Amino acid sequence: MGTTTQTLNQPTVIDALDYWASTIGITYTLLSADTPPRLLIRPGTDGLGTATARGGIDGVIASTNQAQSGLVVILPSFGSSCAPTSLSCRALFRHEVGHGVGFLGEPATGMMSAFPDTDVLTDREKNMMIALYSLPIGAALSADGSWSVAATGAAGKLSDLQAVQDIITYNMNAPGFSRTPGLVCRWQLPVPVYVQR
Repeated sequence: MGTTTQTLNQPTVIDALDYWASTIGITYTLLSADTPPRLLIRPGTDGLGTATARGGIDGVIASTNQAQSGLVVILPSFGSSCAPTSLSCRALFRHEVGHGVGFLGEPATGMMSAFPDTDVLTDREKNMMIALYSLPIGAALSADGSWSVAATGAAGKLSDLQAVQDIITYNMNAPGFSRTPGLVCRWQLPVPVYVQR
C-alpha cells in the first residue's frame, strides 16, 4: 500500500511547520485525527520512485481552489531518523512542507528547487508565499498584479510583480493536481495538519 508503521521524527516535522509559520506568517493547527480538510504528513513509499520525499496539495474546492487535502510522504528509513540538527533533514522537510502549503512548482534555485542544499527560503521565494497568502481565497490573479474574487466582488492589486509572476508560475500554473485555471491555490488559515504517528 505504500504506508508503514514507522513514524517520522516529530521534532523535524514541527521544525518544518514552525519555519513556514515564522517565515511567511501562516498559522497551523495540529489535528488529533486524519479528517479532511487537512495536510497529511506521513511516512511511506507510494509515489516516491527513487526519491526520498514528495509533497503537494491534492484536493481543492473547485469553485475557489481552496486547499482541502495535501500530502507529504517521507521515505520511512529517512524520516524516522532525520533530526532537525541535520541541514539535509531540515531542508528536505521544509521543502516538502512548502509544497504542501502552496509552493507547487520547483524553481531553479533556493530551498524550493528540485535538489535543495539549503534550509532557508530565498527572499524571492519568501516574497512569493507572503503575497500568495495576502490574497483572498478564490482570487483570480493577472500578470499586472490585479486580482479579483468573483463570488464577493473584492479586488485589489499586488505591487510586487516578481512575486505575482512567481505565484502564476509556481502556484496557479504549476503541473500536478488538477485545479481551476486562473485562481490561486491556498489554505484557509490555520492550515489543518495531521502528522501520522
